[in-house]
Amino acid sequence: MKKLILLLFFFSAAQAQILHSAQLEIVGSPGWYQAISLNKEGLILILKEDQTRFKVVRYTTDLRKVWEQELFFDTEDGPQSYTLYDHRIALLFSETSGMYYQWIDFDINTGEYQRKGFELRDYFVDKGIGILNGQMILVGTDKEGLSLFVFDGENGSLVQTQWKGNLEIQEVKIGEHIEVLALEKTLGYSNEKKKKGEYVKSTQVVYAHLSSSGEILSKKVIVPTGGKFPMNGRRAGDHVIGVYKEPDGNRGVFISSIREVKNSPQFFTPFLEVLGDKNAKYLKAAEYKLVNPIASEEGSLMGGAFYTNITDKSGLAMGWEYSTAQVFTVFDEMVQRHTLPLKLQTPKGAQPFALNSAGAVAYVGNGKLWVRNFNIGSRPIGYALSEDKPSSFVPGYRQVLHWYDNVFLGIGTQSKMEAQQVKGTGKKKRPIPYTQTRKTFFLTAISAGIAN
Repeated sequence: MKKLILLLFFFSAAQAQILHSAQLEIVGSPGWYQAISLNKEGLILILKEDQTRFKVVRYTTDLRKVWEQELFFDTEDGPQSYTLYDHRIALLFSETSGMYYQWIDFDINTGEYQRKGFELRDYFVDKGIGILNGQMILVGTDKEGLSLFVFDGENGSLVQTQWKGNLEIQEVKIGEHIEVLALEKTLGYSNEKKKKGEYVKSTQVVYAHLSSSGEILSKKVIVPTGGKFPMNGRRAGDHVIGVYKEPDGNRGVFISSIREVKNSPQFFTPFLEVLGDKNAKYLKAAEYKLVNPIASEEGSLMGGAFYTNITDKSGLAMGWEYSTAQVFTVFDEMVQRHTLPLKLQTPKGAQPFALNSAGAVAYVGNGKLWVRNFNIGSRPIGYALSEDKPSSFVPGYRQVLHWYDNVFLGIGTQSKMEAQQVKGTGKKKRPIPYTQTRKTFFLTAISAGIAN
């Protein structure tokens, strides 16, 4: 009987299946699009239709369309940040290097929205927003350190916090209070007397809780060891993953606990250990992209991938090309590491793969969506929208992200060029030909592993 139960467990853990699918067609060729998970409340899809407008669509978890809104708004990029609260979603767009903001707040159930703009003329580098005590709080840094811009819908004020220093904010989360993960830098000078030749002397990652008035409620410092100084960080549950750098230039991945205990375990994986000495030259040109980590009851799933910049003949950036990826399963006193070979090109900033709470990983390659579960050593399972050679005119998966629990969302696209004619003017009234572009988005919900 035990053997039968074990076999059934592995079969359940291994399975991956398509749950639901949907299509959405857009006239034009969107400059950007973004999918935002509402967890079990569904999904928000935002698409730039043309230069002057964008569309916001809300779906349920079975990919039924609930509502659709079209807004006239000229923006080159997607929302700077967003926050979910009380069955609402607030999107924040910034223009002119963050001086002018548009705050658009949607009711998730009805699609009704409020739109307000405000200016922030003080020096301020924004990083994340949230709603606290009925007010929108924009978290960022100024010349002194961490600061908050508090906006009540009509008026706003900049509040300096107790957290001073040279900070680079990594993550912001606002709930009952403000949670901030930041990289704290200590500066040095080659000429200390004249304060010239500035350089970063050391760094440390700090996780802090703050009130809306800027008071520090608690603070946890991840102290670097052995000359391995952190360069960034992402958090999942009680753990932080990031890239470290040594004085000799060697880099790697660190994983550390942020719990309030002494001698919290830290784990270090040099990049050379993953890629080998043969790729030492590649490492000088490669960067490392961390993906969104996942926290579960069994432990935290974290990871990242190496990439290089893709440029055209003139040197213009075209996107990123990924190679080797790493996936870490993190427990209190142990880390398991898996390596995933990637041959993938994405737009700049796009995630190369996604993780879910069942321990599975999903990624896109050659137009197909691949799902793999390292917990059981299964081979990747592939899903395709078309078996034709991948191109922008052939339906193919372009992106995947973690939606909720063990469910991934695969996003595919296909472009179409259609010849059109309109009646001319004048005596002869000859038809005037032109070409119209249409783009179809394919949404696919795929479960992998056992749901929580």
